[in-house]
Order: sequence, then structure tokens, then C-alpha cells
Amino acid sequence: MFIFLESVMKGLLVLLFGFGIYSIIWNIYLFFVSISGFGEISRDYNIKADETRFLLLVAANNEENVIGSTVDSLRNIDYDKDLCEIIIINDNCTDKTGEICKSKGVRYVNTSLEKFEREGIGKPGGIQYALRDIGFKNIMKNYDLVMIFDADNHVSSNILKEVNSQFIDLGKPEAIQVYIDSKNSTSLVSLGYSMSFFVSNRFNQYAKYKKGLPVYLGGTGFAIRSDYLISKGGFKCQSLTEDLEFAVDIWLDGGKVVWNHFASVYDEKPDKLGASVRQRTRWCKGHAYVAIKKFKLIMKQILKGKDRKIYIDLFIHLFSIGRSIQYIILLFGFLISVIGLNINSLSKYFNMFSNELLSSIAFGGLIGIMLLIYNYGILPYYALKKDFHKKIEFKHILALLIYSFSFIYPQIKGLMKWKNQKVWIKTQHIYSERIEDNKEVYVHER
Repeated sequence: MFIFLESVMKGLLVLLFGFGIYSIIWNIYLFFVSISGFGEISRDYNIKADETRFLLLVAANNEENVIGSTVDSLRNIDYDKDLCEIIIINDNCTDKTGEICKSKGVRYVNTSLEKFEREGIGKPGGIQYALRDIGFKNIMKNYDLVMIFDADNHVSSNILKEVNSQFIDLGKPEAIQVYIDSKNSTSLVSLGYSMSFFVSNRFNQYAKYKKGLPVYLGGTGFAIRSDYLISKGGFKCQSLTEDLEFAVDIWLDGGKVVWNHFASVYDEKPDKLGASVRQRTRWCKGHAYVAIKKFKLIMKQILKGKDRKIYIDLFIHLFSIGRSIQYIILLFGFLISVIGLNINSLSKYFNMFSNELLSSIAFGGLIGIMLLIYNYGILPYYALKKDFHKKIEFKHILALLIYSFSFIYPQIKGLMKWKNQKVWIKTQHIYSERIEDNKEVYVHER
């Protein structure tokens, strides 16, 4: 019995030591990246006159509850109306989405007509169908940027002026991602999404952009240069995370995704934990698929040596273990090692390990505790204060912790089911307007 327990304990500590080293290296890397997110944020471009021609594509599948409000929001954008066109993708809708589009006088593409063979599933498949319907040549001729939105989105009125100016001033990059903000945050689940995005926007996306590291597309509120999009054969994606897949392809092609902190898209988050877990399981399955499929290409670029920091960041981003899992590993290692160092009655189970090894595991756990405080205390406090002039409350931290640690199941299932990219589970949208009561909406005051 003792020999069995000795073997189990030995294997456990070896795993804890290995995962602990990985987790500390990953977190320290992100810590140094995040430092660039502190301070005042200023534009790296000048505001330009309206010039860029936009195609605003809105993906909609049975969105009668929200599509009318979304169309109104897009029409209220402060930009030359002759330079932007809204097209709704009426993607196999069986409700009144199409009728609402007609009543609003907005153009829409009806995928139910099946004029083209479906290329992909879910949202990316609908977008690709719309591109075929509009015509690749027409897109190249009439639009400089194709901007993607979800059917539940609202946008800041300055969104096209900001993207237009950045696109022109920065030499027409392949893609631009704007700030993803919250449309609703009245439950702990939806508030957790909001807090996660607020922290990530400033201390991941903006911080990486400032350091010349990869920025990633966020699923909505991103613009892609028309000629690049068509050169890729349109929006042909194989994974359930089309935004991540397309962003990685841009960087691997030697292109660039840039970050815009001054224009916002307001996205609806799930209010219920079940819907949230289903959505994030889809994200995790897609993430794992992209990581595995792009591994060889990324390693090849790393070994070449050119722009190595970009491809190393791609590798770290794609092959990261969820932060919540890392903290559990570090804290568990800390607990086990402290027990081994301090409880004499259990020493026979630990005497195969040196005090130095146990102390190293304990020290790693202590670093994990410090990083936990930094990531779930300092960063959200600063993001709320600087971007929204809000004071952090206990519920904000609690919501962020719930969001993060409830990622464990989606991450494990996503990794196990990574090959299954054929089932798109839709997230139901219900809020036609942004919720502005109970002090739960965070509006940029920049």
C-alpha cells in the first residue's frame, strides 16, 4: 500500500512541478505584456475625413427580437451615408427577421434560397454565402473594408470615423478590431463576461498592440480589407472560432490586425450559466482546433527567425492552458508542498523528495497567489477606473472569478472534442436595447 501511495505522490508532485513551471512562465509573460496597458491611451492616428467605403455585414439567424434595434444603431453612425452600406444576412431564418428588414428598408441576403452551396456552418457559413451573393468582384469594386457584426450589436456613433482614420493613417492594415463592450451585465454571468472583456481589451489586446505583438479578432466589430478577404476566397473557415482562425491566418500571411480603443461595439452576453457554458465550449473546441491545425506553420515561422516574437506569441496564445486551471494547479501544489514540509506525521510520504523541491513548488504557488491578486484585483480595478470612471465593487471581482473558473469544463470538453467542428450552437439574443438601469451599463466616456 505504501509503495502504491509513494508512486502516486511522486507522479503527482512531478506533474505539479512541470505544470507549475509552465504556468509561471506563461503568467509572467502576460504580466510583462500587461504593463503596457497602464497609463493614458492615445490614438496612434489622426482623425481623417470620411473616405473609406464600408460594407457592414450583420449575421442573423432568427433574430426578430433584436435585429430592428441593431439596424437603427448602425444607421445612427456618424459617417457619410454614401460610403457605407448595411446588408443583413438572413441566415435560414424562420421568424420575422426578413420582414423586419423589409420594413426597415434595409438590404438583406436570404440564405434559404440556396443559390450557392454552403461553405462552412453557422455564422461563418452565412457570411461566406452573403459574400458569394453580393459577388466577389462587386465587393472588390465597391468596398474598401468589410465590417462584421452580430445581430444583437449596438455600436458607438464614431465607429466608422475612427476605423476610417486608423485604416488610412496606418497604411491600410489587413484588419482592425474595435473595443468590445457590454450591452447587458445585470447577472453575475453576463457581468463576468463584461469584466473579462474590459480587462482583456486594455491589458491584452491594447497592451500587445502597443508592443507590436498580435492582436486577435473578437468575433464582432472587426473590419477586414476587401482585397485581402477576397484573396483568401472569402470568409472560408473550418473551425467554430472563425475570428481566431482568420486572425491567425492574417499573421501567418505576414499581415497585421490592429487595435482600436476609441470605437466600441456593444455585444449581448448570456445571462444564464448553462447558455454561457455552451457558448464557451464552442469557443474552446474551435480554439483547440486552430491550435492543432496551425501548429506546424507557427513552428516553421518561429524556426525561420523573422518576426519571431509574433509567432511565439501566436504559439503561447493558442497553446495556453486556461488561467483558472493554472491557478488551481499552482495553489494545489502550494498546499501539498506546505503539508509535506510542515506535517511530520506525513513525512514518510514525502521523504523521497528533497526539501528544496517542495520549497520550489511552494514558492511557485506563492507566485500564483500574487498573480491571482494582480489579475483579479488590480487589473479589473484599473480597467474600470480608467476606461469607465467606475469604482470596483465586490460583485465585479466575484463575477470575474465565476466567469474564469467556470471555463474549466468548456476547456476540458473543448480539448476532448476538438475534431468536432460541425455543430454550431446558437446563443439566443433577447435584449433589443442596452440595459441602462441599476448602474449596470458601462459607457465609454472617452
